[in-house]
Parts: sequence; C-alpha cells; structure tokens
Amino acid sequence: MIELLRVVNGESVKRFRAMIQNDPEHPKFLPTNWTVAKMRRWKKDEWKLALGYSTLTPADHIEQYEHEKHMRSIEHEREIVC
Repeated sequence: MIELLRVVNGESVKRFRAMIQNDPEHPKFLPTNWTVAKMRRWKKDEWKLALGYSTLTPADHIEQYEHEKHMRSIEHEREIVC
C-alpha cells in the first residue's frame, strides 16, 4: 500500500557532498575563502583562476602593459612605412 521512503543516513549525505565538491576535475561548489580552499588542497593560482581572479603580480601587470605598448608601437611603425 504505502511505500516507506528510504531515509538516508546523514553521514552518507556528508560523504557524497564532499565527493562532489572536492572533485579536482569538475568541482561543483568552489570555496570562496582561501582558508577553506587550502584545507581542500587547492593550489592558490588554480583557485584564483577558478573564481575568475588574475594570478598576475603587480610586476607582471607592468611587464604585460609594457610589452603591449611596445607591440602597438611596432604596429604603428609598420603602418607608417607601408
């Protein structure tokens, strides 16, 4: 008549949730706190990239800007010559 619902053990739910959120290939729930990410053995650069942050240092940003500026000047010189 009435089918009894199977009650899931809380520990099983906890293990399954941990399995989903700690999957290194396809993480579902990213930690937003570095302390939590560190406990889950995330590498800091990978964690920042997963959240959409830049991993460049200020010096890297300056170097990238200078490189782009140099490349634009080369392109501008080519346009003038041609």
